Amino acid sequence: TSGTFHTSIVGRFENERARLGPNFTEKDRQWRIKFLKAQDLHPSEPFDVPELRKVHYNPIRRFYRYPLNLLEDFLTPKLGRFHATLVRKTIGNGLILYYFALFGWYQLNYNQTSWEYNKGFFTSASREAVFPGDPRYPWKDPKTESWQYYDRDFHKRKVFLDAEKI
Repeated sequence: TSGTFHTSIVGRFENERARLGPNFTEKDRQWRIKFLKAQDLHPSEPFDVPELRKVHYNPIRRFYRYPLNLLEDFLTPKLGRFHATLVRKTIGNGLILYYFALFGWYQLNYNQTSWEYNKGFFTSASREAVFPGDPRYPWKDPKTESWQYYDRDFHKRKVFLDAEKI
């Protein structure tokens, strides 16, 4: 605000209760009617000023926004500004969501953590709950040896196979 306080253009009668009081004169009513009419926009407003894109967005952002800007400009006469912007944002956010899903799928499938390095995602499956009365009760744990817990694929190694003999 550069050291100055902002001023409300609505005036002192923004609150409906203040307009019902005795201080709300006929002059204030006329001013409020004129103010509310001034808030109605012309159908062509807000104006699209292409130079503002150059001011608001740096060249990199203008580059990656260009394809969806073309789509939005193409759809605006057919659907209207609101729906064209809605389509643009839906497609853009959908692509971002799709790329994040692909990234997560790739990381979970091809970049799992192992005993060789400590990066990637560690996934583990919880044991299924088996209660009395279930035909599988008492459920035997398939992990019978101590090395099977938190193995991180050490048993699949191709090196140091003779290390146990040393």
